[in-house]
Amino acid sequence: MTQEKNFNFDHFLFEKFILKSVYNLKIDSAFSAHFSPAKKRIQLNLTVFSAQEKKKIQELLDPKSQLAQLVYKITNSKMVMLEESRNRDSLTVFIDHLYKEGSKFKFDFEKMEFTTAFYHALINNPNLTVESTTESDLLDYYYTIAQNQKGLTRDLGYKLLTEFLEYERKDLSDEWAYLVGKTKYFYSYNQNLLEHLLEVSILSANFAFQLNLNPLKAKRAAFFHDIGKVTGQYSDHVLDGVALAKKFHLDSYIVETIEGHHNYEYSESNPFLVITRAMDKLSAGRLGARPLQLEKTQERNDKIKALLSQIEELSKLEFLAGGHIIKIFLKPESFQWSNLEELKKRISSMLRNAELKYQYNYQFILRLEYSDSFLLNDY
Repeated sequence: MTQEKNFNFDHFLFEKFILKSVYNLKIDSAFSAHFSPAKKRIQLNLTVFSAQEKKKIQELLDPKSQLAQLVYKITNSKMVMLEESRNRDSLTVFIDHLYKEGSKFKFDFEKMEFTTAFYHALINNPNLTVESTTESDLLDYYYTIAQNQKGLTRDLGYKLLTEFLEYERKDLSDEWAYLVGKTKYFYSYNQNLLEHLLEVSILSANFAFQLNLNPLKAKRAAFFHDIGKVTGQYSDHVLDGVALAKKFHLDSYIVETIEGHHNYEYSESNPFLVITRAMDKLSAGRLGARPLQLEKTQERNDKIKALLSQIEELSKLEFLAGGHIIKIFLKPESFQWSNLEELKKRISSMLRNAELKYQYNYQFILRLEYSDSFLLNDY
């Protein structure tokens, strides 16, 4: 569409469009129900359990019991009772995993959901008794539970792709649907990733509609902008997202949006990229919207500044786009063009080896500063 190619922001109307976009932000409850993955805490009302079920609960709460040790071996978790609920009819227990939130590993909410469902099913299954249950029985049962949960995640993905993004079911695969459904297990700036993607998508569609642009295209581009985060851990979600978009044959404007949504020197001829960037900033999880995130971002930027300040050629640093873009000013008296590639490698190595909780594919902008002055009569 010629209209889309010639798109330019009208700054006079920008505020009006933003306000209307936010006002019309509504997320279907069928999707919002998935914003909180399985809770680590479980409430157990002992008055409704049989003697056999109570015995299993007691065994699971005893880390030395055979059942608890088998479950730990399979799930890498244990069930722990809160002290305040001891000797009560209603127990509050939580599932304790080996890998903690706040460690160098991202907390695995998918495995948490598998494990929570497994504990519930194990307690309630009369065929799995304390006396007769073997490791093989538990392994098979855990696998069945995990496959069932994956099926539910895949169903969510199909629902998002067909009902929200309006793709034809015949053009989709189980693998792609499962990956899209997995967005419920990840977080973006302390906000559930699925919530973030839906929020940015609806805002983008609302904004595009007011500009007489294709709202469905805007919605699709915005939804997939952070899809690379489902690949796990602290990898480069932009590169991973582009790879996924190409693998599953998404339109080129979507690939461009994924590729450029953090790169502010990227071509802005794609209107859906521009809209996604703007709406991304409005999302509740973005920098400054929550005090804790602002504090963590500042902490990371301070660590990076301390690291890079060791470089002799560096004059000063500036952080843009929440720290994703790092502008490095160089001293002309120390910098040599022949060492440019070596300097780039040194900067990359320093950050890769740094103990930073969150790692991104930072964009570095190098600026060579030179200043001098003279008077007219000096010459």
